[in-house]
Amino acid sequence: MLFHSATFIFYFLPATIAIYFLCRSLIHPVAARAALLLCSLFFYSWWNVTYLPLVLGSIVFNFTVGRRLCRQADRQKKKLWFILGILANLALLGTFKYFDFFIGNINAVFHTDIGLLHIILPLGISFFTLQQMAFLVDAYEGLAEEYHFIDYGLFVGFFPQLIAGPIVHHKEMMPQFADAKPFRPAHLTQGLVLFTIGIAKKLLIADPLGQWVNPLYEAAPTLLEAWAGMYAYTFQLYFDFSGYVDMGMGAALMLNIHLPHNFRSPLQSTTVIAFWTRWHITLSNFIMAYIYTPILRSYRKVTFKKAMIATLIAMLLSGLWHGASWTFILFGGVHGLAICVNQWRKKKKMRKLPRGWAWFVNFHFITLSLVVARSGNMAALKDYLNGMIGRNGIILPEFLAGLQVPSMSTVRFGEVLPRLGGDFWTPLFLLACLLIVLLGKTAQDMAKDFKPRPVNALVFGGLLALCLLRLDNPAEFIYFQF
Repeated sequence: MLFHSATFIFYFLPATIAIYFLCRSLIHPVAARAALLLCSLFFYSWWNVTYLPLVLGSIVFNFTVGRRLCRQADRQKKKLWFILGILANLALLGTFKYFDFFIGNINAVFHTDIGLLHIILPLGISFFTLQQMAFLVDAYEGLAEEYHFIDYGLFVGFFPQLIAGPIVHHKEMMPQFADAKPFRPAHLTQGLVLFTIGIAKKLLIADPLGQWVNPLYEAAPTLLEAWAGMYAYTFQLYFDFSGYVDMGMGAALMLNIHLPHNFRSPLQSTTVIAFWTRWHITLSNFIMAYIYTPILRSYRKVTFKKAMIATLIAMLLSGLWHGASWTFILFGGVHGLAICVNQWRKKKKMRKLPRGWAWFVNFHFITLSLVVARSGNMAALKDYLNGMIGRNGIILPEFLAGLQVPSMSTVRFGEVLPRLGGDFWTPLFLLACLLIVLLGKTAQDMAKDFKPRPVNALVFGGLLALCLLRLDNPAEFIYFQF
């Protein structure tokens, strides 16, 4: 069930809101939370009911281990429970997400023929596994309380963030579930505004861009196609993922639940460090708290060199978390090196670039690195990079046919961007996307500042109506594959 499907918008979401608040007012807040958990599990099972036991088993197992960690006084036994919990979660993630990747590499290196599982990746497994591993770490260190099972189940399975995040922390979520506030019209209004902005990002911007981008990775792009496609994918990914988060935050807010921000205008960043504090913020926080910091603690003495090694390891693992392929590992490594260079420049107090140039360099670093992530495998990456340097051919506009150009067999004249919407609309659309990410307010600020006036209601109502007209054959969100 997609957020931007008729089933979710017209049936599931209104029914869930009604059930939740009716149970709270007519029965008991605990009944409301139990009903919300059941609705969330129904939402997850809508995709593939055979994976429902997987997420249920993960919730029950980690809740049990977490309770043991909270209650266990014996340090040795507590450590054994902790190791058991972490290894079980890693085994779950490794089997479903990384088994075929590792076996494929073993077969390639040692010329073996070990069979692959070809398992379809369960939706949300990376997100709900990471959240629960963080909970076990905090429980082991005495930073987590023992929670009610229903609240814990919602912490893991709450439908607005179950499939593709944001990655939530138990301390920021479980008190909200335990509180179970009554219905608030203001939250419904703000949530609807957030949801509308999110669905507009997805249907009106990200999906049309996706129709342009996808063919470029199926057949080698020409020079200008490759460069336009690089920008198009950056905008597609941003509007797709941030749109999902906006819709999830909006749906949660209608239930009086505040999900953490995951984006703060990241494409306005002037350094790669700033980018990762504004893009997928909850993942960056997780990496800092549960990977980078523990690595530093393992050193007897922290030096700049050791801190940079920890940074590189953390970003390599971040890349691997995004996907089981060498292109994702390369993506993480490239960003890790860029962060190290940024930190080194800060340490040496080197002169900063003017803000405009700093943004230009950083923006193009981000867009180029996303080509690496999007390629999926090294062969596709090579084809795309060949396109960016003109080795797949160069098409120039017809009006240049009369000019003197270097004699090259790869140069042709004709329509430059036939697979990206055409030579007229594509540059305008990409320019509009750029202006939105550079000048537009965040969705959260727009929802917060929204005033229920007739003109505002008309604007957002019209935007939502336009989106509802485009609900046929909706495309999945990109981060579902992660």
